[in-house]
Amino acid sequence: MHFDIPLDKPVLVFALFLCIILFAPALAKKVKAPGIIGLIFAGILIGPHGLNLISKELNITIFSSVGLMYLMFLAGVEINLQSFKNNLSKSIFFGAATFFIPFILGFLTTYFVLKLSFLGSFLVSIMFSTHTLLSYPIVTRYRLNKTLSATLSIAGTIITDTAVLLLLVFVTTYNSGNMNFAFFVKTTIQLALFSFIILYIFPKISRWFLKYYNTKMSNKFIFVLLVVFISGVLAEIIGIEPIIGAFFAGLALNRLIPTSSTLLNNLEFVGNTIFIPFFLISVGMLVDLKVLFSDFQTLIDASILVTIALISKFLAALLTQKTYKFSKDERNLMFGLSSSHAAATIAVILIGYNLNIIDTSILNATILIILISSIVSSFFTEKACKNIIIKHSDLVEQQEVSNEKILVAIANPETAFNLVNFALSIKDKKSENPLYGLNIVLDGTNIESEISKNSFLIDKLIYYAAQKDVKLQSYIKIDINIVDGISKSILELNADKTVIGWNGHNSTTDFIFGSLMQKILVKTDNTIIVLKNFNNKMGGCKKVNVVMPNNILLEKGIFILLDIISRFAEQMYAKIIFYINKDILYTFKNDLKKLKIGETAQFSTINYPDNFIEIKDFIEKEDFMIVVSSRPKHISYTSNLSSIPKTLAKNFQEYNFAIIYPF
Repeated sequence: MHFDIPLDKPVLVFALFLCIILFAPALAKKVKAPGIIGLIFAGILIGPHGLNLISKELNITIFSSVGLMYLMFLAGVEINLQSFKNNLSKSIFFGAATFFIPFILGFLTTYFVLKLSFLGSFLVSIMFSTHTLLSYPIVTRYRLNKTLSATLSIAGTIITDTAVLLLLVFVTTYNSGNMNFAFFVKTTIQLALFSFIILYIFPKISRWFLKYYNTKMSNKFIFVLLVVFISGVLAEIIGIEPIIGAFFAGLALNRLIPTSSTLLNNLEFVGNTIFIPFFLISVGMLVDLKVLFSDFQTLIDASILVTIALISKFLAALLTQKTYKFSKDERNLMFGLSSSHAAATIAVILIGYNLNIIDTSILNATILIILISSIVSSFFTEKACKNIIIKHSDLVEQQEVSNEKILVAIANPETAFNLVNFALSIKDKKSENPLYGLNIVLDGTNIESEISKNSFLIDKLIYYAAQKDVKLQSYIKIDINIVDGISKSILELNADKTVIGWNGHNSTTDFIFGSLMQKILVKTDNTIIVLKNFNNKMGGCKKVNVVMPNNILLEKGIFILLDIISRFAEQMYAKIIFYINKDILYTFKNDLKKLKIGETAQFSTINYPDNFIEIKDFIEKEDFMIVVSSRPKHISYTSNLSSIPKTLAKNFQEYNFAIIYPF
């Protein structure tokens, strides 16, 4: 076979890209550099300014464009909206700081030092303000994408990029002489209509499709991509970059795609495996290192611009850190995410160059900004993520999480999938242990027949869990009664959480919540979760109502309990509302904040357990309720708690709830 350079055979080109995606990150890690740097430098090497293996004319832009949109979409769909709402002022502050500080420093430098024209200085200054979430895959890999510092960085990105790309429209319109009152009216109407369609119309259509349209996963995957790219097209129609449309699409679908869903796993897999690496390689292909050293003036301009670009972004992160008392590592994470220049930077500079507003020297200097800012961004983000994991996590808790074992008692086919769904929603993704599906076979029965009868259900549950990238392991226990079978299995597996179902029938109330539960609680000391009605569909509950007894924060199992609550609410994208007795509300709120869960929670009062029935006035049937109880002889136990299961069975048949007994 004859090969031409640059390569022109699509199969060979695609094979080359796959080799780079597979090996470049691994080689980068060999020299202790982030994997992203390996992809960018590989792009420099194979690009038209390197070995010229891939020509400028080759149409790989579709992959790189899709990769960037994927990056922005995932940032939108994975952002913690509840944290964003609760920290809106902080998000706006950082967004304003990371826009205006680079803009002001950039304008003063380019206008008074580099002697650019007013319009040229203005254009380069807004280029300084923008940034690309180039290092976001690093944050996702460390599972820190829902932390406050990451949330502020994502919010800052959308604020700065939206502002910059809108200003770019104004600059081009002004340069063409078409700036008038009609232009402002038209732009305002277009933006309002754009926001209304994506943030109001699209969620309604998507909720119906994802929740009620019974279709296979591939169709749901295609539907989500369709929403993303239609949003991008709408953005282009009104004159802004499609990446803004992709981010807005992520916000629109945020509550409809739970973190634990197979759909999001598939979206992340395809994006992180193919499209996002293609985008990173394409960024490297833009870099031409030779032009930077073609003349002394270009090198001077490039050095000045790179320095201002990095310092101004760091000052924005530093100002936010000092204002809101963030740690050094949180500041570095915000700087790392907000310091890289790529997509919008290219758009701004190329438009300015094509309009003869800036010259070749500034255009070439921008290439160096892209390269160096990408390297700095990746290193700072990687280092900050590692430090946050090391410094801000308790060692004991890490060991408990890594050894987490959840036992799911499976008996009734009607409740089995609900139990597994709930277990998946509270399972720590860092844990390598499987879910354990417990099947009790009573001694004295036809054991082989009973095992065979239940094997079909177990196999279906194993397949169901596997679709969500979680292993479910069958655990069969033969015993003389159910209580002994469950309690012995808990001890043998050393399970720290056990999920047991209740079908809600009145005839079984005394059995489940009476002798059986009481005996299990006496014979075990792990966290027991009794579940009734849980449906983990797209667009699930909006509120998680948590009813807490007095002194519960003094229990030794409080950290596991709060972990269950916060993890479940996070998976549901739901806000947490704690219900507590009025006389201890103030103390409870302060203590809860010390445990790092009260910052985004809401609080209400109820006389629990005496007047527990009153909670019906506050909750809706679409909500989920967690009723926290206590074992006898525990510090938070009162005799009135024993009546709560009967109250639930009698008055809350149509509600979704779980009773949790902390260890």
